Amino acid sequence: MEKMKKIARGLDVFCRVIFWFVLVFGVLLVVLDIALLVLGPDLLALSNIDGKLTLGRNVSIQLSAGALEQINGVNFWILGTLSYLLAAGVVCWMLRVIRRILAPMREGRPFDAGVSGRLRLLGWVSIAWGVVINLYNLLLCGWIGRVLQGLDVGAGTLEMEHVLDGSFLVIALLLFLFSYIFRYGEELQKLSDETL
Repeated sequence: MEKMKKIARGLDVFCRVIFWFVLVFGVLLVVLDIALLVLGPDLLALSNIDGKLTLGRNVSIQLSAGALEQINGVNFWILGTLSYLLAAGVVCWMLRVIRRILAPMREGRPFDAGVSGRLRLLGWVSIAWGVVINLYNLLLCGWIGRVLQGLDVGAGTLEMEHVLDGSFLVIALLLFLFSYIFRYGEELQKLSDETL
């Protein structure tokens, strides 16, 4: 039991550190965006890039150097920051839920009422987040295609790649499985408490 308490405390500290890291990084990005808007778009000259823009894990664009010079990098930078802030908000909320799951475990009560419900909630959020991210990436490709459609790509070509990511389903299934295991443990704990 003491080992579980110690591990739960360690995971709680880890979640707290990650929470603050994500929060501070988000604030720095917002400050950098404000500075970028004030100082001008010359800070993000895309002509120095090798011709491939990667926006997130699943969206990449291959362009000639001539086409890259025609793109305003500020729009892409701010779009990336907004994407990060949305993801950071969801991650911070999920870390708070995880810390609420770990709270009874730090006290030696892993099957406390409510743990299974929080795990199930994380499963549903995982599904919703996966659908939103895949739709966002699809819409992002369409928007970028329209922005880049009018560019003179010269000898280069416009190639966009969007990959659907289904890993969120595996994560959700695992969370639902753990939810059912913990719900059964909660019922056993309740029966045990009633007999004592």
